[in-house]
Amino acid sequence: MKKIEGYIQKELATSFVFILSILTITLWIVQSFKFITVFLRSSAGILSFLKLIFLSLPDLLTIITPISAFISIIVVYNRFQLDREITVLFAAGYSSWDILKPAAQFASYLTIGIYLISLTILPASFRQMRNMETELKTAFPAVLAQEGVFTSFGDVTLYVNKKFGNRLEGILAYIHKDDENPYSIAAKQGEIVIQDGVPKILMADGTRQEKDIKTNEISMLYFDKTIISLVEEGQKANQRRAKKTYEKDIVELLSFKNFTIPGGQPLLAEGFQRLLTPLYSIAFACIALYFVILSPFKRGGNFIPISKAVFFTVLLQGVCVSLMNLGSRHAFAVLGAYLLIGATIFGIFYHAKKA
Repeated sequence: MKKIEGYIQKELATSFVFILSILTITLWIVQSFKFITVFLRSSAGILSFLKLIFLSLPDLLTIITPISAFISIIVVYNRFQLDREITVLFAAGYSSWDILKPAAQFASYLTIGIYLISLTILPASFRQMRNMETELKTAFPAVLAQEGVFTSFGDVTLYVNKKFGNRLEGILAYIHKDDENPYSIAAKQGEIVIQDGVPKILMADGTRQEKDIKTNEISMLYFDKTIISLVEEGQKANQRRAKKTYEKDIVELLSFKNFTIPGGQPLLAEGFQRLLTPLYSIAFACIALYFVILSPFKRGGNFIPISKAVFFTVLLQGVCVSLMNLGSRHAFAVLGAYLLIGATIFGIFYHAKKA
């Protein structure tokens, strides 16, 4: 029995690694386009760009691994069916559970691996990736401002209508610092300058509007020249900025205080999402095994069972994602996603044991 299990798991591992590699490379290339603009706007070297792309790998793996497991099980067990290896095993006295068990164990190993990535590596990679994006945005001041685009540099949000080298026309800047009155600056023209190695924008012929956060009164000032700093603002924001939800670890997300504070539900939903995502590997594997192994074999092939497996897998994930998104507002939706995944796994295991 152990030799059969080892043989099946070896076939699954080989197929899984191949499929995972193909999907990872494909999505990695697509993901790289997300950062290419930031890279081109900076003077950072290619190694910094590659590091930024590498930091996106943990997130990709949590998404791709369950899909790769599903495809590899479909491919391997369908081949076993076509080569009559499953028929031989049944004739030799093996039960449906004996044949499904190696795949279930393989999916369990993948689930443990995704838990390690999702609970430890993923939040750290998100934090580093966000820090690097901020650094790259301020790495080369001559090209910081983009025409017709709102660009954030820490506390500063900048819009430029026209750009000619370092000269700018039609400038709009919004500055919002913690515990200070937010204000906006509109200027007809300006120029990117360097002072003490710090990139700044010198603006001319404009207005400054400031809102008092206590009285809500708005004051306006006309100026001939003024200057704002970009890198300093970005660096300060990088040092004291609040963590985004996806940057927090599981302890922060599922902290007891999040169950009581008004804005804690989205954090809890993200935490429960991280605990749920690894279970997709087992759930998808169960669906693949159910339709490929437990369905009657047909000489014409398993196209219909495989199509059903794909349909129910997509349906399961779609419903779970919808429930988890709803879970940021309604806690019962999170419970519904867990119950759906649990019912799928245990229902198919129970059916396989009885078969």
